[in-house]
Amino acid sequence: MNLTKLKEELYGQINSESQVESEKVERYLSLVKTYRKLQKAANKEPMIIVRNGTQEYTKVNPAIGDMNKISGSLIALGKDIGLSSPPTPEVSGRGYSVSDLT
Repeated sequence: MNLTKLKEELYGQINSESQVESEKVERYLSLVKTYRKLQKAANKEPMIIVRNGTQEYTKVNPAIGDMNKISGSLIALGKDIGLSSPPTPEVSGRGYSVSDLT
């Protein structure tokens, strides 16, 4: 995904004269850039080795946890900007009823 196209699309969905909405779009784009950097690091090395003196153990790359936080921030900021969310899947037609979910 191209950041320039994303920026154009986001600015097309807001009142670009509004400083508040423009700030939200810029913040959104900044989070996307950070997310992509973290994603590259996590894909490159999903598990890291931690050495503490003579001890050595493997753990999940902390970038993955940071990606989850940024993803949540992007969702919240996207809702605040007024971005449309993907449609929720329909339960009907799959052999389930709404009461099966409670």
